[in-house]
Amino acid sequence: MHQIFLTFDLEYWFESLSTQKYLHGDEQESLAFFIKKLLNLLVEKNASAVFFVTGKVLEQELETIRQIYLAGHEIAIHSLDHQPLWQKNKKTFATEIKVMKEKIFELTGKNPIGHRAVNFSLDQSTAWALKVLSDSGLKYDSSLFPFHFPLFLLPMFKKQLYGSKLNNFVPYNINLKNLSVDKNSVLKEFPISVFHFGKIKLPLTGGIYIRLIPWFVFKTLLKIKLRREPACIHFHPFDFAKCLPNIKMPWPKKFIKYFNTKNTWKKLEYILNKYQCISAEKYYYENTLNQPANRKYY
Repeated sequence: MHQIFLTFDLEYWFESLSTQKYLHGDEQESLAFFIKKLLNLLVEKNASAVFFVTGKVLEQELETIRQIYLAGHEIAIHSLDHQPLWQKNKKTFATEIKVMKEKIFELTGKNPIGHRAVNFSLDQSTAWALKVLSDSGLKYDSSLFPFHFPLFLLPMFKKQLYGSKLNNFVPYNINLKNLSVDKNSVLKEFPISVFHFGKIKLPLTGGIYIRLIPWFVFKTLLKIKLRREPACIHFHPFDFAKCLPNIKMPWPKKFIKYFNTKNTWKKLEYILNKYQCISAEKYYYENTLNQPANRKYY
């Protein structure tokens, strides 16, 4: 049975692109309680994870981020401003990565090695970002979503739809220009989990997917996938929220944000009980010769 790369996009609920135009501007949130509960669960299940943090969370939750790192988990980059790559260019992105690296190093004493783009916005049009990541000294990216959403199904999300038609489902060394497999590349890609059988594809990860797909179907397909390859599963803090602010926005967006969050803890516990969950950093160093010294993973 293969491993699961357990990942958390550590962002505030109001940082989501789908909600920003409906906000009042005075929204607040603390992730301390969520993180405390999550860390206790990860210790209990002997699991490690990677936490991709935003600039806002890093600024406002210093002690919380420090606790995550001291518990043996990985801290990685999830943008400075929580905007997708589609809204950036090489220069601004390079500056952003530099700032985030410095902030994380100042807090942990260690340079981050991983990155995840907001809205999984890595595609052929934003492949330029990979060269920036490589030049910045990062070791891996986890922004590729190998599932393509038909625009006609979700027209109101036309500026936020992500995904790729590439059939890359396992960690691989990624070509910095066209996203293909490149054994000579120094940058590794961790694609988001997708179940695939022939031409059939189904997102098999956290977010709305683990909340929307019938649980029996989800766990059955995950079992089949892990028999043949690892899975990279992501979650957000709001996936676990029992009560989110009831802001006025179109029902499809509200549905994606609010639907079935009450059952996510039980689903995560099931995954942790049944499978070995590790951070991307742990996998990366276990499969390279340059292993860091004195790094403990729980």
